[in-house]
Amino acid sequence: MNREKWLNEMAQHLYKRFKSSGYEDIPEKIRFSCSLPSKGAFAKNQVLGECWSCDASDDCTFEIMISHVVSESVRAADVLAHELVHVIVGIENGHNATFGKCARAIGLEGKLTATYAGEDLTNYIKEYAQVIGEYPHASLSKPEEEKKQSTRQLKMVCRNDHPEYIARISKKTLDIAAPLCGLCHQEMVLG
Repeated sequence: MNREKWLNEMAQHLYKRFKSSGYEDIPEKIRFSCSLPSKGAFAKNQVLGECWSCDASDDCTFEIMISHVVSESVRAADVLAHELVHVIVGIENGHNATFGKCARAIGLEGKLTATYAGEDLTNYIKEYAQVIGEYPHASLSKPEEEKKQSTRQLKMVCRNDHPEYIARISKKTLDIAAPLCGLCHQEMVLG
């Protein structure tokens, strides 16, 4: 089973939770994927999921994306549940009271902009994960980038061996004139 199939299967299971909580009106056209969010993928407060309106899709389908940084089954499913709340109550509601009422009804807890599965929803997800298997994904992290030197400063030393006197200067400035040692007042050289 691939990630998208897993997300689709888990969504079908979560729909039962929504329906038993009084949310029967679930759109038929919803697509699920594991992909990088449009922004905040590797930010301090990472975006773990996104829900795009059916108005943004050429075939009028809601798009739910779970971030590549999420790899644990319960977390993937509770992010999925959060995004499904957006679809069911209307994306225009953002994280308002309407969103909160639905989120709490299905078992999401925490701040409405950063919900997580409560104990009951966690157990509901874990039971089904035993049926369909664990979320088939390994977390993706941004590789460390080597910092590029933004300016190339040249090291200048005293020609009369005064080690305590060192200067850094740009090539452009050196082309104009070399600095003078503060002790012997002689022109410094590249070190």
